[in-house]
Amino acid sequence: MGPSACGKTTLLRVLAGLLAPQAGRCTGLPAGPVSMVFQEPRLLPWATVRENIALVLPPHEGEGTMVEHLMEELGLAPYAGAYPHQLSGGLKQRVGLARALAFPSPLLLMDEPFLSLDLVLLSKTLRVFHRLWKEQPRTTVLVSHRLEEPLLLADHVLILGGNPTRVLAILDHPAPHGVEEMTDPRLLPLERGIRRALASIEESRTSGRTSPS
Repeated sequence: MGPSACGKTTLLRVLAGLLAPQAGRCTGLPAGPVSMVFQEPRLLPWATVRENIALVLPPHEGEGTMVEHLMEELGLAPYAGAYPHQLSGGLKQRVGLARALAFPSPLLLMDEPFLSLDLVLLSKTLRVFHRLWKEQPRTTVLVSHRLEEPLLLADHVLILGGNPTRVLAILDHPAPHGVEEMTDPRLLPLERGIRRALASIEESRTSGRTSPS
């Protein structure tokens, strides 16, 4: 998390190998392609929902149970034969999410993947995503501007800011993978910590400082 234009998406692109770092280097990354969900849906306009998800799988697996399972869990089964131009923004985002989950990479990068979802659908989709993630756990880096996502999904929350951008705070989740509702009182310390860090960054930007107090 961090203020707009602080470099969150740029960091994901560096981790994905789409951009080269201007200085330093990335270590510990898996060999080969990684899974990524972009801010805007990256769907093939001539392919159906099922075909867009199966695109990342070998041909003999494309129509297999994984694709059907992901479509069912994410509410896409009724739209399996639909094309992207027939889908709402939220449905397109869920297709992109399903495709990223289908690809067997040990690293999943997500750039505001739930941005197009309203609050009711967001809560449901976060629970479904968490359940699917636990079926095939993998290292996941999620960029978000909404508190619901780190509070319900994260192990650790990194706050980015400053100029040049750097990690200004690392907040540990008090009950990782054990919370399903925003009303859980265990979330209050983390929520306050996130709000405090982001408010401090904004205050620092206004006053000319670059790190939280």
